[in-house]
Amino acid sequence: KKKNPPKKKPKISWRARLSRNFQAIRIHFATVPLPNTRTSVPSPESKGVADFINKNYEELKLLNPKLPILIRHAEEVEPRLWAEFDYGGGAYRDLTAGSYT
Repeated sequence: KKKNPPKKKPKISWRARLSRNFQAIRIHFATVPLPNTRTSVPSPESKGVADFINKNYEELKLLNPKLPILIRHAEEVEPRLWAEFDYGGGAYRDLTAGSYT
């Protein structure tokens, strides 16, 4: 009689595990105003952050509906990510283009 191999636990993506480790996530990124308009666009330093948010925010909220993901954009701010941990405390990471490679 053949033995069945042990079943592996399904891998859960890091996106689905965010709410297991964090109380909240805050993301700040810089924008620059377009001349003669009331519109602004992400600064060159923040373009990667803005692209990530546009591409992934919906899925992150779908997989972590109770996790606060706070996104702020303003002129003259450095792009950063703050994370508040379940066990207390927190940390931040500079997200300026090229600083996180």
